[in-house]
Amino acid sequence: MKYITFIIIIFFSLNLNSMKIFDFDDSRNIVMINDFELITDNVMGGKSTGNLELIENEKKFIRLHGNVSTENNGGFIQFRSEIGVDDDLYKGLKIRVKGNKGKYFLHIRTPFTILPWQYYYHEFNVSEKWETIEVPLSRFKKSHFLQPSNFNSS
Repeated sequence: MKYITFIIIIFFSLNLNSMKIFDFDDSRNIVMINDFELITDNVMGGKSTGNLELIENEKKFIRLHGNVSTENNGGFIQFRSEIGVDDDLYKGLKIRVKGNKGKYFLHIRTPFTILPWQYYYHEFNVSEKWETIEVPLSRFKKSHFLQPSNFNSS
């Protein structure tokens, strides 16, 4: 088993028309751990385990940690939140991350990604220091050949 830690702090768009999806620094904005859902490979018979925590130190952030096991054809832990965007003006995502050195993925689902194996993804590397990663929507790849190749923010 491999122990994995991934921390994510803030999401928002790259465009001048920006929208902070989760603003952990604004005390008027209440971000709750219940806004997020933990998913492990248990949904397909895997043996990985995970946990989500809302950390409130000098910076607030969501911490995902657990044991990733490839036993029984598994191998992932992830968390997600449903976010509604009603505007085509957003061009990408900006996230602030740190974690165990390695490869991570952002997944986006749209109205055209109905089946569980349909999503758009972007691969990136993480280090043990806080980093800001900017990802234009055009850099996301489709996971299934029946999906449209491109999508917009609405």
